[in-house]
Amino acid sequence: MASHAIVETIDIFPTLTDLTGLPAPEELEGLSLREQLENPEAVSRKPAFGHWTRGQVTVRDEEWQLIVNRPEGGLEGFELFDFRENQEGVRKNPDEHPEVVNQLLELLDDLTE
Repeated sequence: MASHAIVETIDIFPTLTDLTGLPAPEELEGLSLREQLENPEAVSRKPAFGHWTRGQVTVRDEEWQLIVNRPEGGLEGFELFDFRENQEGVRKNPDEHPEVVNQLLELLDDLTE
């Protein structure tokens, strides 16, 4: 059975160390995916982040994804997707969900601090 949990590639090494019983370096940022491997219904324990060229960044949690266009440190706009009812995501108007946008922006800001 496939898992729909939100994960990142930085979770692979901690997962391997966990599964093999080897000690993981303390500075690792990722989390072991053992829980999702043992129970595909287990939810994500943290949001996933991504960075693209031309200043795009994204944050994705179980319910929402926000894509932010930040060329050269400025702010150009947002794309917001709702995954609560559809695993493919439904595009939403960010202006109609300011609380979600602000919450996801805070996660992105915490990442860059």
